[in-house]
Amino acid sequence: VWDIKSRANVASFDVEQPVSCLSFSENGFYLATGGAEGALKLWDLRKLKNIHTIDVGAPVRSAAFDFSGQFLAAAAGTTSLYETKSWASLAQHKAAASGVSFGAAASLLAAAGPDGKLTLYGSA
Repeated sequence: VWDIKSRANVASFDVEQPVSCLSFSENGFYLATGGAEGALKLWDLRKLKNIHTIDVGAPVRSAAFDFSGQFLAAAAGTTSLYETKSWASLAQHKAAASGVSFGAAASLLAAAGPDGKLTLYGSA
């Protein structure tokens, strides 16, 4: 992790496999990383340590926090949604995804599939 103003490396984390995606929470307290080992790792940037690991069972291709920091989405063998207080799984869609992103006010979750299809999830 680099401080943009000072251009200094302020933290480094040891991981077993190369990182393929990352996402910072809106308040800058958390960093989510994913990789080929099939784990979504949550890092506390205030304590500079891994605080939780979610086994997603497939290579993690994308991760995204929503604007409020209440939700984390991941694209792996499935599209998964987690709440960030307990890191509990809220929803999982069986379609494979290669990318995820939240829409305005987290009212929409977009998942890009490896087949070129875009799936939109939202509350009705």
